[in-house]
Amino acid sequence: MKKLSLALIIVLGVSLSFNAAGQEVRASERIINRQEAKHNLNIEIDAHALLGLSSSDLITLKPAAPAKAGEGLDFSEASDESIYLQYSSIKATKDNKITVSLFKPFPDGVSVQLEAGSVQGGKGQLGSSDNSKLTLTDNAQDLITEIGSCYTGTGSTDGHKLKYTLIVDDANYGALAAKTYRNEVVYTITEH
Repeated sequence: MKKLSLALIIVLGVSLSFNAAGQEVRASERIINRQEAKHNLNIEIDAHALLGLSSSDLITLKPAAPAKAGEGLDFSEASDESIYLQYSSIKATKDNKITVSLFKPFPDGVSVQLEAGSVQGGKGQLGSSDNSKLTLTDNAQDLITEIGSCYTGTGSTDGHKLKYTLIVDDANYGALAAKTYRNEVVYTITEH
């Protein structure tokens, strides 16, 4: 019985050995017959910074005339909130920012205050306006900073709502003259 068991174990072991060797050959044949073709694939995203306004309409800020003798001009309603600042940005290495300036200074006695509200709509790193109020001058001032890769949207109420307010300097009230003062507000987007 021992001889029969030993003979069976030897036959079974040899059979398994041949079977395993056959599998190795077949596996190596698959590797030999496999062919590959390949090429490089690049993705390119260019840096850009685009800036626009929801409207190019003329804004007119005008104080109300006095209702009776002895009153001054009423500047309380001399404001406008009809325009939104919109932009698209893909940053390169640094964040972008938007500055604002006037083409030329206003005459003594009046100034324009600008406030950029929080951004509405859009996706990405949209930047921060801090809701601060700037008195516009002919020197560029930071309005929106920390703009990364983003877009605000193009709808009529997408972006930052701009609020312009006409301010009178009571100390220079005597310098006011009846006239239309024309000017341009200039927005610029640049890398920090």
